[in-house]
Amino acid sequence: MDQTKIDRLRGHKFLPASARDIPAIDDDTEGATDDIVIHLRYFANVGAAYWLVAQYDPETEIAWGFAEVIPGFGEWGSFSLRELRELLVVKSGFPVIVERDRMWTPTRFGDIPR
Repeated sequence: MDQTKIDRLRGHKFLPASARDIPAIDDDTEGATDDIVIHLRYFANVGAAYWLVAQYDPETEIAWGFAEVIPGFGEWGSFSLRELRELLVVKSGFPVIVERDRMWTPTRFGDIPR
């Protein structure tokens, strides 16, 4: 399936205009992870997988943040927003895609219920 059809299935922009305000990826990120601000949240429309974006490089479409693909086994690291946007798996005739949480507002990691 081409990207236009996947975007239509999603029904909203994968990357909002506010992405330009997300801090650049900083190799020196240290300190308490609870204080890191999460700017975007993405999730699979089926299952419990989610990705939290704290930093972003618009040139490479690489994000840095927290991801939990398997419940209870989350970790900090880099991931490709391009790959998440392009992801499509059809399971029993139902399309599984990654969507952006449109209700999300920037939140300290420590304040996010997990």
